[in-house]
Amino acid sequence: MPLLSLVLIVDDPAAPHVRARRVLQALLGSDVRVHVVAPHGVDVADAVAIRVAEAAGTGTRVLAGLAQATAPVVAWMRAGATDPVAVALGVERARDLGDGWWLTKGQGYGRTPRDAWATWRDGMAASLGAGRPLWDPDAHPVLAPRAWTRTWTAVPRDDTFDAWVLARARRDGLTVVRFPARASDRNRRQRAVTA
Repeated sequence: MPLLSLVLIVDDPAAPHVRARRVLQALLGSDVRVHVVAPHGVDVADAVAIRVAEAAGTGTRVLAGLAQATAPVVAWMRAGATDPVAVALGVERARDLGDGWWLTKGQGYGRTPRDAWATWRDGMAASLGAGRPLWDPDAHPVLAPRAWTRTWTAVPRDDTFDAWVLARARRDGLTVVRFPARASDRNRRQRAVTA
């Protein structure tokens, strides 16, 4: 059985999901099983996709993939939003943490000034909503023990999902470890989605 079940969210056909899957397989080999989640009508090349509505929020997409996960560690990330090499860093951190419940999460770097501003703005909004500091709550990849994700109740299905997970981890007393994850340009991603 693989160590990691990764939910790879494909928002648009231009996202480099095939490259992401190949990099992950090259780095982690049989330790990873990739679950591709994509809206109906989005071509995912040779992957078998878990299909969701186009307007589905991040929570819906991740939960659809997690429902198929069988490995002891689960992860999720957006294809094209983060360098897939960051998943290997997350796995290293997870192995260092060993047994128990923990959360490893990317900490984005390499952002344009405009993206850095958006990250700060989103982090402030999430922090105010959660009543505690949540810096860069939407950064991917995110890795956690599958057993912990099975305890979740009243999970948001919209785009507040990642902030909710981070706040929940802190509330549950999990060790939260951040690691560097190269971020892509939000503007470029947005142009690809709206083109």
